[in-house]
Amino acid sequence: MSEAPFIALTLCAIVVMEDFLKASERRFLLFLGATVAVWLAFLFRYVGLVLVLSGAAAILVAGQRPPRSRPAWSSAFAISAALLPASLIVRNKIVGGTTYGVGPSGLSVHAFVAKTTRVVGTWIVPWSSSVNLARAAAVLLGVLIVSGLLWRRRGLAGRRVSGQASLAPLGFFTFAYAAAFAAIELRRGIEWPDDRMLSPLYVPLTVLGMVAVEELSTLPRPVIWRALATPLLIVLVVGQIRSFVSHVRHDASDGILNHALPRRVHLIANSDKLASRVRDLPADAVIYSNNPQEVWLAADRSFILQPPPKGGGASPSGDLATYVRTVTCKNVYFVWRRNLDDPFLTPAQLSRETRFDRILHVNEGVEGALYRVTPLGQRLRASCT
Repeated sequence: MSEAPFIALTLCAIVVMEDFLKASERRFLLFLGATVAVWLAFLFRYVGLVLVLSGAAAILVAGQRPPRSRPAWSSAFAISAALLPASLIVRNKIVGGTTYGVGPSGLSVHAFVAKTTRVVGTWIVPWSSSVNLARAAAVLLGVLIVSGLLWRRRGLAGRRVSGQASLAPLGFFTFAYAAAFAAIELRRGIEWPDDRMLSPLYVPLTVLGMVAVEELSTLPRPVIWRALATPLLIVLVVGQIRSFVSHVRHDASDGILNHALPRRVHLIANSDKLASRVRDLPADAVIYSNNPQEVWLAADRSFILQPPPKGGGASPSGDLATYVRTVTCKNVYFVWRRNLDDPFLTPAQLSRETRFDRILHVNEGVEGALYRVTPLGQRLRASCT
């Protein structure tokens, strides 16, 4: 549940930073407010560290201060806002031996981009079940934002109004969060991209998208542009309202706390022995499971991959080729639990592509097993670089 306060504090930091950039009075109080908001956001999510970088960059390139004074203000903000995060990172290194925790990624670049664009596209067209339409909508939104901001930059000098809010904090945060999230996913793999992990980008992308539409409406022949943009905006707004109502009804029927707070599970396949064995796996282990939620809760593992689905296609963790490449390049284990109507390929089916060595088998009411997975034949790890 850390996303809700993190999003609120992030938006607070961005708004205060925008006020600081255009303020002629109370600069120190706004500076201090932005710094404290960054600290609080970081306490909820470590990725809040990007607010330090985005804030410092915004001060450096925007605002009403003389260009000569901006580096000093930017450096002061970077140092003050980074004090608390830096102290906690050092503390984590001393106490736990790592700065952010461990959890090697099993995601390829292709799988990451495909999943991320699908999630963002679903925000835009929640009424459609088409994966390709969702991804196309996400790409279109990106093109729209980039085009609108470039057009805004081109004509901003002649149209700037005194006291106008700067988009620099919001824009830099959006870019920095997306870049940091991609780097973390591809190197550490905290969790695969989903609504929860990408939720801090929802409001920034919405705002930037609306600004882009407004800016592009000043293009030559605005009547034609507005005739094209108006129905698209109506469809977008109706879709967002429909999605909001659906979420409200779902939370009202299921109970928002029961939906948001998963119960702690200490067993895997009803077996404490299997859960304990999974918890003792090496820190660099990449774990696949056909029941990832149970493994995640029971084994204190932050990143559990899903195997490829039956019938072809891809799971959130990638397709069969991604799975084979992960096994070839990583230290992979597979936690299997017998499920009714299992949509994923089983170890027996995947053994045609990779080798499974059983470490532990349990049958305490529910059958389960832990396997070490290695490449078949003489696959070369040189392709992993």
